[in-house]
Amino acid sequence: MTRSRFAFFLCPFSPYYRSVSFLLGFGVLFWAYSDSVRRQWDFPVYYLASRSLWHSVDPYDVAAFQSFAKTQTEVPYGGLAYLYPPLPARLLYPLAVLPYFPAAFIWMSLKCAALEAAIVAILSLMRQPPTLLSLGLLHGVAVWFRPLAMDFDAGNVAVFEFALAAGAMTAWSKGKFTFAAIFLSACGMTKGFPLLLALYPIHLRERKWIRALLVVLAGIAGMMLFDFRALQSYVAFYRSPEWQKIWDEQVQSFYNCSSVSVILRTFSETYFSAPLYNSPLLVLLLIPLFPILVFSLVCYAVGRHQKKSGNPFNGNVLSLLFCGLLLIPPRLAGYTLAWTFSPAVQIIFSSLLRKQYSTLFLATLGVFLFQLNLPPQHVAQGITQLLIDKDFFGLFFLFIASFLAVVRKSDSNFKRE
Repeated sequence: MTRSRFAFFLCPFSPYYRSVSFLLGFGVLFWAYSDSVRRQWDFPVYYLASRSLWHSVDPYDVAAFQSFAKTQTEVPYGGLAYLYPPLPARLLYPLAVLPYFPAAFIWMSLKCAALEAAIVAILSLMRQPPTLLSLGLLHGVAVWFRPLAMDFDAGNVAVFEFALAAGAMTAWSKGKFTFAAIFLSACGMTKGFPLLLALYPIHLRERKWIRALLVVLAGIAGMMLFDFRALQSYVAFYRSPEWQKIWDEQVQSFYNCSSVSVILRTFSETYFSAPLYNSPLLVLLLIPLFPILVFSLVCYAVGRHQKKSGNPFNGNVLSLLFCGLLLIPPRLAGYTLAWTFSPAVQIIFSSLLRKQYSTLFLATLGVFLFQLNLPPQHVAQGITQLLIDKDFFGLFFLFIASFLAVVRKSDSNFKRE
């Protein structure tokens, strides 16, 4: 009797029950995150940018954009600038024609659907069938994982980016190169850095993948050039004093957990804290050397894995790519750590399976640091101010855990579909 009950939880779902489980999973995520509609601060910026383009107002003219925002009294706008290309704002026209709160509700609902799709993709990449146990565990983590909650509260695009990246890798693993190219191109349409994932298929000489990606990117570039006037304003904005001021504030912000911010906060003076050790030379050296180190470790691990196994879709390798990708940009907000949902699940699962306890410890420590809720402005000066950067250290520990998981043992039993 006990064995039959356990088998019930491990029995793979049929196609019909997979559809039912998707809807039920969406319901769980909707129940967990639906109240975030009232707290979003980034979605109002996207919404207003889309509306401003519709009304021929330049969203990259900060003064004009803020004046336009004042006329939209129902929108809880916090004064942030729109930092993305014009094409994403154009694509939001179907939401921008709606009143704000229905649009925000749909945005949140779409994020729940994207996260549910990402969970399905994660199981596919881990080569685990959708069962009551696997789906229950992943949904439990999704509801509990703080970076995901931060992104839902922000109303940012990080969950969409993560879902598209996971979808691109899943489509690639199944030989669906066009879909993989579309997903990855859409993933990089806002912040750009996800396109660095294309270096992986380039390294593997996946010519069909690369050709499809170039075609899709050319199409997106054509659509952007069609909107030439808005694109000119976008480029001019990134050369303006307004952007320089925003950039300085963003890099030194409490809520930027990139390596650049950590190095600056540790070895030079910022607008809110003194350095732990004042060394302009270390700042000058470490800011370029750290991403070079990360890139080198990824290249070494991927090369070693390819010699051992040749499985390009090994979950530990993809986890290493995701974590390494997040460590490279000079701007990394806490909600972007939504990308670490897949690496956290993968590395902890594989470490338990292979009894790699040092890797398990590092991954668990990284997740623990993500889960800590420490208001950075309340952290005391001195050595304790390193706690401001606990998200960076959590990501770094998860990256090292992924690196160790890849170099210690590779999966050689994969057969490409």
